[in-house]
Amino acid sequence: MALLEQFHEKMQERKIELKERLNEKLDADYRYWNLPANILIIDEYSGFQSAVNTMEKKTRDKVSMMIRDIVLQGRQLGFVLWIVMQKSDSTDLSTNTRSNLLWKVVLGNATRTTYLTAFEESANLPVRNFGCGQGLYSYQGITREPQVISFPTLNFDILSAVDCK
Repeated sequence: MALLEQFHEKMQERKIELKERLNEKLDADYRYWNLPANILIIDEYSGFQSAVNTMEKKTRDKVSMMIRDIVLQGRQLGFVLWIVMQKSDSTDLSTNTRSNLLWKVVLGNATRTTYLTAFEESANLPVRNFGCGQGLYSYQGITREPQVISFPTLNFDILSAVDCK
């Protein structure tokens, strides 16, 4: 929670900073002024959301507002939220927020419901048996329909490759 609040606060500060600069170039974003990108990764978002759901309504609403702000405003400001979860469920992430995510990836063989929840009802989904590191992605404004994606996988014991002395 504290990290999410700090991230949101820094984004609001950047928003104020860019407000003045946008008078110079209205269609620019943080990259135009060589400002660094900031990325917040929430792994196991469903677990995070489950914990938030046990809190008082005021706190739940505040978390929802911060997540929504980051997703909707963060792109131009250089504040990116990565939400990682086993299964995308409308109870964990609102449809409005999920539909505004810039990049969506579903790895592995998932149920049709999972694909439709992630990529939305109108998506024309390729039928394929995915292996390790493979799945579908969509990128708002770039792909019209979900495309096949493949990530490299590790083929060795990573712990034996790291010197932990």
